[in-house]
Amino acid sequence: MIDNPLPDEVMQQKQRDFEDELFKEYSDKEAEELCSDHCVWDDFRSNFKEWYHDYLSDPEKQDPNDMIDKKNLIEEWWDEHGDDLVEAKWGGWSGNPGPYEVDPADYEGGEPPISADERSRMAFEAKQESHPHRFGFRYH
Repeated sequence: MIDNPLPDEVMQQKQRDFEDELFKEYSDKEAEELCSDHCVWDDFRSNFKEWYHDYLSDPEKQDPNDMIDKKNLIEEWWDEHGDDLVEAKWGGWSGNPGPYEVDPADYEGGEPPISADERSRMAFEAKQESHPHRFGFRYH
């Protein structure tokens, strides 16, 4: 009887694909948390996620879990890709605003700022709670 190695190879490839997908999900989640924690522009987050995945895949790079402050990864990514991203987003604009929606120096030592959208949503929700009759809520 002939031993066919093909099924074993197919199963090994499926296992590698599954592990690669799990790793991609992990790196995307980690990158999104890092972006959220440091108020990175939403428009730049997908690019950072790709860069972060490549960073984690490189065995020569330092393990981010060993870092006290991972913010320097954002700085490293921005140094490598910031000018190209700014050019793609704002065209010929000569300034480089940095990767942050809100300047982190504005809140050093305090609570992180919230975006204008978050502030507006929170104000609306507070108004709904304090004036339920205006928004169609009735207490029985």
